[in-house]
Amino acid sequence: GNTGPKYLDPQQPVFTLSGVVVPASKQADVIQLVDAVRKRFERPKQVMPAEIKSTTLLSSTRGRQNLVRFLQDLLSIGVVPSFVVAAKRFCAAAKLVETFLDPEHNPGADWLDTGDNVLRPKVAAKFAEYSLACLEGFAEWYRKPTTEGVLPVLDALIAEAERRGDGLLATSLRQQRADPSKVLTAETYTDQEPGGRAAGISINLPAFQLVLRLVDDLLASSGHL
Repeated sequence: GNTGPKYLDPQQPVFTLSGVVVPASKQADVIQLVDAVRKRFERPKQVMPAEIKSTTLLSSTRGRQNLVRFLQDLLSIGVVPSFVVAAKRFCAAAKLVETFLDPEHNPGADWLDTGDNVLRPKVAAKFAEYSLACLEGFAEWYRKPTTEGVLPVLDALIAEAERRGDGLLATSLRQQRADPSKVLTAETYTDQEPGGRAAGISINLPAFQLVLRLVDDLLASSGHL
């Protein structure tokens, strides 16, 4: 489920985001299918919302039957499903890499280019194996970053890196600890974004970016990119 800026939730350890790739030639057909679902739920003198929430469809047998029928109809006309299932522990670790191992804010992370989409996930996977206490400490601080709160978070991560023999990560995190001001400036800047910080750091955003990447890969493999 989407727990917004709460990256670690024991009740919902994974986050799933799905969508469909609609060929241009099938757009009108999909619109007709969506309109058909909406009409089946219309009531006299009741204005349907622009978006039909899943709770509307899943809360009744009739709704679930309509949803199954809709999905079957989509597949029958050649629409391609696309989805991402993300472990929230990994999402927190990836956000940790993005926050503390950004060469622009941390000179000790110059070995990890911001555009390196091969190495950065590997580093995130390593952080994902760190203790839950370390990840929770970072996740809680990340929701509301403060100057006084960042140092204990970094200290815990450095200690864990040293315990695991991750010398390069420990050294890079120490560099960040020596001067966390740029990180704090970058993170508190998101308070000015529309919707506030919570909207800007929602777990929904990186998952959505992964879905878009999947779509790009699909289009590229079919010769459309």
